[in-house]
Amino acid sequence: SSLVYLNLYHAPPSAVLHVDSAFVDVGERVRFWFTGSVGAYGILYFHDGTPPLRINNFNNPVYHAFGHPGRYLVTLRVVSAENLDAIDTVEITVSNSPPQRRTLYRCSRY
Repeated sequence: SSLVYLNLYHAPPSAVLHVDSAFVDVGERVRFWFTGSVGAYGILYFHDGTPPLRINNFNNPVYHAFGHPGRYLVTLRVVSAENLDAIDTVEITVSNSPPQRRTLYRCSRY
């Protein structure tokens, strides 16, 4: 007779959402990455009118630019093979930056 061992324990999913900066200007690209996330796949919700983005590889960062000022709760949902999920959220504040002033200098000869 032989023994068969079954692994009935599966690690639960883990969602870890990192961001370069929580305060950005309209149109500025923000880098999101997922180091520490564990699961079959993830879904990233920007909550700015763009469709959710499926994340199949937690080692690759995602870049996103927001088109309008406001406060956005960006959410990462990680789903396990057993259809369990974990969620992490970061708040991004997007503002209109003041227009940059150009200063012109005149050179004159005396």
